Amino acid sequence: MIISPARRFVFIHPPKTGGTAISLAYEARAHKDDLLFGDTPKAKRRQGNFNRKHPEAKLSKHSPAPALSTALPEVDFTGWTVAMTVRNPWDRAVSFYAWARAQSFEHTMIAAAKSQDFSTFLQDPRVANPFKRGATPAYAAPFTPRLLRHERLEADWQALCANLGLAPSLLPRVNTSDRTSDWRPYYTEATAALIPNLFRWEVESLGYRFDPQ
Repeated sequence: MIISPARRFVFIHPPKTGGTAISLAYEARAHKDDLLFGDTPKAKRRQGNFNRKHPEAKLSKHSPAPALSTALPEVDFTGWTVAMTVRNPWDRAVSFYAWARAQSFEHTMIAAAKSQDFSTFLQDPRVANPFKRGATPAYAAPFTPRLLRHERLEADWQALCANLGLAPSLLPRVNTSDRTSDWRPYYTEATAALIPNLFRWEVESLGYRFDPQ
């Protein structure tokens, strides 16, 4: 998450949607008073400073937008530019699975990925329920965000830069999973049919399909 009072800008980062590249590209030209939440030394430092001053807030890299009302109740976000990354959910689920299997910290979704094949993983309630709460309108509420699609992230980032008055810059390639770029081989017909229920908004409202061609 990024909160920039100077630029009247908020960035919302659902997991495994390409948001780390956006955060890093923005961080290079962040204002000194911008609030940064993430994994880089600068973001960790600013996140720590903010959360020490606002212990009730507990904002982090993947905080949903509703957390802002608790963290900054005095701020009126009317008229701000609010952006959020989104991704083809069939691709996103595979990316999360591959990422989770490489992790070593304790978390229920990581435990599920490490102990199960992809088909079983998708049907595990420890996974299915968090996926359903992912990048939905509720994650961005009360905003209607400007969407940065993973599939055209570079172009959408350049357009956002123009909107914010930033000089254009190339996005870094970061946080990639150890897998092939084609997600289709991970699925059977039955498992592919599970995704619209797990990521209903992305399929019904954003038009994502199993085969983007």
